[in-house]
Amino acid sequence: FAPRRNKRLNLPRPTAPLFRPEFFSPQKKIERRRQKLYSCFFSYSKGNHKNVTTYLKMAVTTTIGIAVLLVVCIYLYAPAITAVFNGEGNQVLASYAENGLRLYFIGFLFAGMNIVGTAILSSIESAKYAFFASISRGFVAIIIFAFVLSALLGLNGVWLAFPAAEFVTMLITLYGLVKAIRK
Repeated sequence: FAPRRNKRLNLPRPTAPLFRPEFFSPQKKIERRRQKLYSCFFSYSKGNHKNVTTYLKMAVTTTIGIAVLLVVCIYLYAPAITAVFNGEGNQVLASYAENGLRLYFIGFLFAGMNIVGTAILSSIESAKYAFFASISRGFVAIIIFAFVLSALLGLNGVWLAFPAAEFVTMLITLYGLVKAIRK
């Protein structure tokens, strides 16, 4: 049994599909991003700080653009999104959820910066600030703001705990980035 051949080019046809699922897997995308960060680190370690700042500007611009788009979509379509999950049509629940979505998703304006910033801090061996930002973001700040803001603002304070924690973490990340790049 001979393999089928491409009639125009007289070449064997591939036996496997050209677009395999592994080409589109999230792990591959993460690995490509990690390789970019590694090259950023090697440039930084050789004294080429321009590549780090260029990569930082591109990443921050992209994340802010995506976050603004996401927040605008949430503000415009909060009732429709809420209706998908409110099968009973409870108006009180819908009003809480719409308000909560609009408040909670403000945090995405800062979260993207934190993700990019901590990745760059890790790649340029500024582990102290990367660690503080990660711990603040995932544990310390969110708990503090959940208790404080809920006591001050009630339910809206619970929704605003995430944006407040991300904002404080962004300040830590920016401080670390400025200190690390000026070194």
